[in-house]
Amino acid sequence: MATPYSALYASVLSKISDYEFLKYEPDELNEALHDYLRPAIVRFPFCKQNLTNRDDSNGTFNIELTDTEIEILSDLMVIEWIKTTFIRTATALKQSLPSKDFHQWSQANHIKEVRELYKSLMEEVGRIKTLYTHVGNRDNIMLAMRTRLNAARRW
Repeated sequence: MATPYSALYASVLSKISDYEFLKYEPDELNEALHDYLRPAIVRFPFCKQNLTNRDDSNGTFNIELTDTEIEILSDLMVIEWIKTTFIRTATALKQSLPSKDFHQWSQANHIKEVRELYKSLMEEVGRIKTLYTHVGNRDNIMLAMRTRLNAARRW
């Protein structure tokens, strides 16, 4: 069974609050989110399934992605969104707050917070990808640990 891109897009939209997305027509929104999909796929090279097995014209993977794979891909898409929205664009780094009631941070603090958010998301996704990669290999991990333990006992 195929997994539609819309499953990923729904997961991405549940993780970010960008009012710009509300202005888009459904086709425009799908196109905008699709721009984050390819880099996310590239950043997930150890997926147990072939992520290149997809049909971009129909907006589907030709495979059934697991919930874990959808979450990893959607997290990577959010990271791509952060990079393009806050890190790789000079205009997004300029803060604009609608009211004087808000405390304006310095530009340096704003950039620092965005980079810390990016770093923490990358670490979180890295941990999830590591766990995902080793699931199903528990027997191999346990065998390697026992072998090391037995070798240590011989000394």
